Amino acid sequence: MTDKRNHILEIIEKSPGIRFREIMRISGLKNGVLSHHLRHMEDRGRIRVSRGPGKVHYSSLNITEEQFKVARALQRSTTRAILLALTADDNLRFTEIVERCKKSPSTISTYLTDMIKEGVVKVKIVDAKKVYYTNYRSEVNFLVDIQKPSHIDRPVSGFEDIINSL
Repeated sequence: MTDKRNHILEIIEKSPGIRFREIMRISGLKNGVLSHHLRHMEDRGRIRVSRGPGKVHYSSLNITEEQFKVARALQRSTTRAILLALTADDNLRFTEIVERCKKSPSTISTYLTDMIKEGVVKVKIVDAKKVYYTNYRSEVNFLVDIQKPSHIDRPVSGFEDIINSL
């Protein structure tokens, strides 16, 4: 692999589930150049790619599909906060998640719905109340150690949450 591709792979390995724009920002590569290298790496089976509506996430082949699913959720500040709350305490009610994440109920509802669809978060009834939990505690803990976002990354993720909630 070329030096540029090795550098891109290092970025992806340090932050599984990373999105295209973030790779572009960290690597300093232009859009077309980065697209070319990522497409080449994907075609050769060197990276894993997940495409969704308006979202493309990348990871190395060093993590499992389950870890990749969790890694995608950990890339956004709100879903990260939700997962960290659910990892710290099982069976949280909706209002408890809102309090811990310090986000509006509508924002938490939107992201929880997406995470339930992805299978990262589950819902059950306990004592006639709906509670949320995750079966991916070990994956969250493992990936949080890998993905420590810098202070520069947090405002970008916060801005993304505002735009996505519109």
